[in-house]
Amino acid sequence: MDLDEPFRAGLAQMLRDDAHEVLEFARPADVPPLEELHHVAVVIAEYLLPGEHGVALADRVHRAHPRTPVLLVSVCLRGGVDVVVGGREFVHALGKPIDYDHLHEHVHALASF
Repeated sequence: MDLDEPFRAGLAQMLRDDAHEVLEFARPADVPPLEELHHVAVVIAEYLLPGEHGVALADRVHRAHPRTPVLLVSVCLRGGVDVVVGGREFVHALGKPIDYDHLHEHVHALASF
């Protein structure tokens, strides 16, 4: 989930090229009720989202799907990632710009979380 459509679309396409099934949403308001989403291996979302902070989204995902990890990405995460994550073992963070190989490794590691 990312407002930057070219970034979101490019990332989604790379994940699809690697045989991942991807659901894309621009904003948290676009996401259907989380209880209706099944078999979600990893959620990737921008840290700074309009209307709902990425950590709040991660908490909401965790309540609906406790075993689903959330990967937050943002230019703002270069520093205090530990502060952002706040002890949430289900939340992981990556700073932008993102190296796709590094992201791919994270996705594979988290999908078997």
